[in-house]
Amino acid sequence: GSFELFYSHNGWHGNMKSMNTTLDAPRTFGLVHGILYRVCNFVAQNHLGLVAGPKGPFQLRNSVYCPSVSFIPWSALPDCELPEEPIWSVVPTLAVEVLSESNTHEEMVQKWAELSERGTQLMWLIDPATSTAEIWRPGADAILLTISDSLDATPALPGFLLPVADIFAALKPARPPQS
Repeated sequence: GSFELFYSHNGWHGNMKSMNTTLDAPRTFGLVHGILYRVCNFVAQNHLGLVAGPKGPFQLRNSVYCPSVSFIPWSALPDCELPEEPIWSVVPTLAVEVLSESNTHEEMVQKWAELSERGTQLMWLIDPATSTAEIWRPGADAILLTISDSLDATPALPGFLLPVADIFAALKPARPPQS
């Protein structure tokens, strides 16, 4: 299963959902939840809005989109409240995607086209196969980052930086295991 996690001004909300998993699920899970944890902490400390995990559903033209991690500022939410409808009509200001067998780069290019057209300010694309990340902003070329770079969340979350190395560190122990 997966764990849905939302933060609102009323605190954390979560529940378990069943989902199909692929062979890369443990690796993807570690990356997604490491990013989710860091974004949630920044947003909660600064009272900025809502953060959703991999099951936060957004309505696009002809499909429902569930990014790995998303952020929506309070100002984008009617009455600054957690949406009650099961599929949200707002789009995230920040969308984060971790590539996997079921989530290809080509699909993300298509999603980004619609998201940026509808107002998404920033997308991060994390590639576990190459330990790289891309930053996508409307009207600009993607910026490829390596393990020595940091993801900048401006303009969606000004002041939030996430070292790419920290994302992939979630897949390894902090120090080598003792034998």
